[in-house]
Amino acid sequence: MMRSIAFPSLAGLALFCAACGTDTVASATQETAAPERPVDSTLLIVPGHRLGPLTVLQRMDSVANTIGTPTFSDSGAGTTVSTYRLADGADSAELVLILTFEPTDNMRKDLQVARTTARKFHDSYGIGVGSQREELESRYNLEGPLSTFAVAGDSVRLYDTGTGLSFEFDARGTCRGLAVHAQSRYPTSNYRPDYPEMATNNLPAVRGQ
Repeated sequence: MMRSIAFPSLAGLALFCAACGTDTVASATQETAAPERPVDSTLLIVPGHRLGPLTVLQRMDSVANTIGTPTFSDSGAGTTVSTYRLADGADSAELVLILTFEPTDNMRKDLQVARTTARKFHDSYGIGVGSQREELESRYNLEGPLSTFAVAGDSVRLYDTGTGLSFEFDARGTCRGLAVHAQSRYPTSNYRPDYPEMATNNLPAVRGQ
């Protein structure tokens, strides 16, 4: 006896193909929404690890050997704040390094926070100072604001990403500055030497405490 074979209806095939097409378009959109871009390694931001040639927890003497003598430096209470002026295209920008004593060695200071207002540094997706908040939110989950402080007369809010990278936004949603730091730490406690007047949510230095 010959068996009858049931074929799907044309309507069913159309729905199946439409669903496949939708999934394909959605996947392609997600893959192309934030494509990686080639970035000069000396200007690359790696959250929780590096800002250009500097690495988190780099020793103080190594920092000096890497980028030279700061424009201004101030030390007190176990913390050193070193400020550099950087060429940034036709403009100049600021690089602030905050170093503190290593917990197990009070003779050694390590780099805790590398903060900059320079537009030339970018992550692998081209995000950096000058990027808009909407663009950053397509790549990072913003936590905060953790604190507020004044820069050149503007009120700036600090947001963390939980990846060891924090962003500062002005009222227009433009990134005015960013900081690379250890992923396990909040940046607010280390910002205080540079912005003692900042309003903060009194977060602990270490996440989870």
